[in-house]
Amino acid sequence: MPKSLNHKVRVSIVFIFLVCVNVSELKSQDTVESYKPLERYDFDKGGYELIFLPYAGRNGDTAFFTTDISVLNELKEGWEFDSEAVQYPFACNDGHDLLLLFNGFVQDQFSIRNRCQAFIDGDTYWHLPEFSAALIPELLPVIRREKMYSAIDEARSVLRLAKTDSSVLFIEPADWESFEGYFFFQFPNPNKSGKAPFIPWENINADVQSQLDQEYLEVPFQMRMVSYGYGKNYPNIIFKVTANKDLFDNFKIFPIIESGWFPLKPKLIYYKKL
Repeated sequence: MPKSLNHKVRVSIVFIFLVCVNVSELKSQDTVESYKPLERYDFDKGGYELIFLPYAGRNGDTAFFTTDISVLNELKEGWEFDSEAVQYPFACNDGHDLLLLFNGFVQDQFSIRNRCQAFIDGDTYWHLPEFSAALIPELLPVIRREKMYSAIDEARSVLRLAKTDSSVLFIEPADWESFEGYFFFQFPNPNKSGKAPFIPWENINADVQSQLDQEYLEVPFQMRMVSYGYGKNYPNIIFKVTANKDLFDNFKIFPIIESGWFPLKPKLIYYKKL
């Protein structure tokens, strides 16, 4: 074989090899590892319930549930996703929110949005071509109960009864079960200017939480950041505290917003079998 031809053959082989490697790398980058949301749960031991709740409590949709081990295992095997869905957060306002319970306690939460063809786990949207809870055999209907109460004591009494009712599948968590109301306080905003050095908002939240924990060591409360930003409109960060009124009356660590104390309005929402 002439040297020039031999050289061309070698170059061609190297080129083909590099193309194959690059194509392989592209394929591996495009491939999304399959996801099975129920894979880690052992439904055979019993005690599990899967509840399908209409998104945002839409009254026109039906709620369902199942405790059937065979149905749960069917979903466990059938729900396997290998591609992410396009996210349309403002259009995905249908479908169901899913609660997986074990012995009455929430183990996991997912969402299904039919219009967007998405199975949602946290911030990840998985492509779901077609789904309807009503099409799965052995799903049973659930009644949604919702009621406002004028007094917390009355609401708590009804809540205690609901917890002893074996037909009740799930009770939405209610802050009024433990607390009486809420108030707001302000904290100087170290990031007001927007210039470096920048302190992450979660670090500020953790620091304020730590100061409150130390100051009110044995007092139950919940705290979260509700307003923050940059510029002249954000000289302070605003926090919301949900607690009993005793804490509000004795709160001195940071300035309380002038709007003062807000009693909680108890609303009880729960789901029960027909």
